[in-house]
Amino acid sequence: MYYDFFNLDEHPFRLTTDPKYLYLSRGHSRALANMEYAVRNRDQLFILSGEIGSGKSLIIQDFLSSLEDNILGFKIHQTLLTNIEFLQMLLREFGMKSFHDRKVELLDQIYTYLVEQHRNGKRVLLIVDEAQNLAPEVMEEIRLLLEFELDGEKLLSLFLIGQPELNEHIDQPELEQLRQRARLRYHLEALDEDDIEDYIWHRLTMAGEEHTVRIEPGVFPLVQEYTGGRPRLINVLMDHALTCAFVNSDKLISKSIMLTSIDELNWQPFGRTVENIPVLQKDASEPEELEVVATRKIVVHKNGRKIGEYPLNKSRFNIGRHSDNDIVLKEPRISRLHAQIILNDSEIFIQDMNSKNGTFNGEKQIDLHALQLGDVITIASFELSFVGIQEDEREDITESVNILQYPFPSKHKH
Repeated sequence: MYYDFFNLDEHPFRLTTDPKYLYLSRGHSRALANMEYAVRNRDQLFILSGEIGSGKSLIIQDFLSSLEDNILGFKIHQTLLTNIEFLQMLLREFGMKSFHDRKVELLDQIYTYLVEQHRNGKRVLLIVDEAQNLAPEVMEEIRLLLEFELDGEKLLSLFLIGQPELNEHIDQPELEQLRQRARLRYHLEALDEDDIEDYIWHRLTMAGEEHTVRIEPGVFPLVQEYTGGRPRLINVLMDHALTCAFVNSDKLISKSIMLTSIDELNWQPFGRTVENIPVLQKDASEPEELEVVATRKIVVHKNGRKIGEYPLNKSRFNIGRHSDNDIVLKEPRISRLHAQIILNDSEIFIQDMNSKNGTFNGEKQIDLHALQLGDVITIASFELSFVGIQEDEREDITESVNILQYPFPSKHKH
């Protein structure tokens, strides 16, 4: 990994919800302030919306970790549910498994639990993430839950968190009674260029106070252009740029390195369609990619069957589900761009590209790994073996060969 090279203690741009990495931009600060205000004032309903990857989950995690002892916070993020399944999920969060009870029994158990916490001086806060997926009948069930009260005091507070379409959902006429309970609604905007710069330095500092990463000023406008200020996309792009710099033995993230990263990720300016997008121009000083004489190859197996072999005859190989990749692995668990093989002088690396389900060398999940002969890299149900090419077979293995097509043909007995 590049930790030692850049004097980092840990991964600065990992896609996790660690509250210590929360950067409070103006928008994030206001969102958090609104959530705290809603709790202090015992609001029944608060609605927070934001684009995918805007940092909502990290705000929620930080908020839950800072709740006072008299507030019990629960979070539901599985929202493609029926109304009965939603009630069952809520009870499971409360610590009760009631998967065979009828609706009236489920509601009775929820009410009993809320009353018990009220009498113990506790308040219950429910946070529903990905709330834009809630069905209308579940929304109505939620409205009825907000009616539960004792001694003139409501027993449940609710935060609905979701993508922008949550606002369209909640504004439907049939949800007016629920909507009227929300005094506060806030939409989390993307980071602007100043926030992007501060966000990147914040994460680097949290990962290593004495890190040695340097960044050219011209990099930050590029990050804004190609990520739209979405923290999740910033993390992906910066991680790739750091890897490129590491492979080049360079501690400076230059504009040229950032353009290379954008090109290798096959990204286009955020929010723009494919049509009429100019090809990225690298700096004239950057050397052209050289043709490599292959002495190593990747052999791919699936379920014990050899399906392809790929001589490593250029500086980079993309691996993923999308047909544009050099090594195409067709399986839903594999990301569109899952991993990348990088040739650097005498060393060959494989890097996970922030995939959803990971890249493994044996039992160990890897981010960046220097390949050794005999290594078997596992991606979902595929095995990628790193082997040498013998002198007498080099002329026969000059191009990638996909032995079998997908899906595998069914076997028939004759």
